[in-house]
Amino acid sequence: MDNSIQKELVEGDRLQAGKYRVSKVLGHGGFGITYLIYHTGFNKYFALKEFFINGYSVRQTKNSTVSLQGMTPEKYNQFKQRFIEEAQLLTKLNHPNIIGVLDVFEENQTAYFVMPFIEGGTLEDIILKKGALPYEEAVNYIAQTAEAVAHVHSNNLLHRDIKPENIMITAQNKVVLIDFGSAREFVHNKTQKHTAMLTPGYAPIEQYSAISKKGSYTDIYAIGAVFYAAVTGKQPLDATDRISEKLAEPIQLAKDIPKEANRTIIKAMHMKPEFRHQTVQEFMDDLLNIKPSKPIVEEIPPKTNKKGIFIGGGVALFVIVALIAVIFLQNYNPLKKADIETSNETLNKIFKDQPMVYVKGGTFMMGGSHKEAKPKHNVDLSDFYIGQCEVTQELWETVMNNNPSYDEGDKKPVTNVSWEDIQVFLDRLKKLTESGGTFRLPTEA
Repeated sequence: MDNSIQKELVEGDRLQAGKYRVSKVLGHGGFGITYLIYHTGFNKYFALKEFFINGYSVRQTKNSTVSLQGMTPEKYNQFKQRFIEEAQLLTKLNHPNIIGVLDVFEENQTAYFVMPFIEGGTLEDIILKKGALPYEEAVNYIAQTAEAVAHVHSNNLLHRDIKPENIMITAQNKVVLIDFGSAREFVHNKTQKHTAMLTPGYAPIEQYSAISKKGSYTDIYAIGAVFYAAVTGKQPLDATDRISEKLAEPIQLAKDIPKEANRTIIKAMHMKPEFRHQTVQEFMDDLLNIKPSKPIVEEIPPKTNKKGIFIGGGVALFVIVALIAVIFLQNYNPLKKADIETSNETLNKIFKDQPMVYVKGGTFMMGGSHKEAKPKHNVDLSDFYIGQCEVTQELWETVMNNNPSYDEGDKKPVTNVSWEDIQVFLDRLKKLTESGGTFRLPTEA
């Protein structure tokens, strides 16, 4: 066999001196591949999760060894250690609605852990097939999920990635919560540093920041979002989009659900953490009408001002998964001062090497007649400067004294940053410069 490259282990591959034999691939994720494996000693099938970073890991078919591309060994080992810690964490969580771990080991220059094989599908599969679920079915799944999450919280952990894809449903309609790769220890309502890993639609706004207050209400938002998807058949708006757009109440899309369910979902998914249920028990008491909550109306700020400065959710989501760019909006005639001046020599060099480009403002038409487009309307833009390229890691590190990017390189765009992180960056950048202007993210306009 040649030394060509493949991604997955293949049927018949063996691990742990033949104890486990690979049967087939069950699924892929950003940080791992899940397989169906056969335990030759127990004569039984199990699930195996392999640490394999999509886009950064490659495998040699000759010996199945995993190697790196585009990532330092140090960073790779950090992620691998977190993967192993996920397995160790699961051994501490003994609950019928939480996936268990039977074995963990390192081989092929990567790591693995063995779990029970769950015959069934995900809640996501069921929603995609059926659409909106009957209320009795949806509430059964949510109640079991809530019990699992309450157990997680009782161990001072947040799951941080509750979504239909991570909720397995067995043939007996039993819920099993899976994928604890994002789980972290927490102190309720304390500001803590957690890597900003999330799933749009199911993550609350505070999860878009690496450093923010988090608590049980963070996972409760996700439970509410899953409930929303189950009874409506539709994924909720991303939290970043909700900054400018009101979330349709579930009862508007599923008119047959009880009012208490609608009320509970809306409270659980409130944009402000302090207005959500603070414990899973409080969530369930509200849902069961034991201690009904009072609705709190969310206020949505205006979408734009005269300069079109509002930063919408679409931009924020783009920032999370990809790159960021900067607009420099002047508060005075930009022709008088095209250069950015700062007392920081490194910043001066960066802006000299990557100068901002002057763009003359004006009035133009936005929107359209397509059903998903916003109505046609005039937009007024003042003159501004825009960065020639995305914000580099060099610029980010100069301003923030850290570099969160996976694929490091001074001239490469910064990645793995949240909307809230960027607001801090822009504020610090403004304070470091002497231009008299304001830094902002680009809008659609």
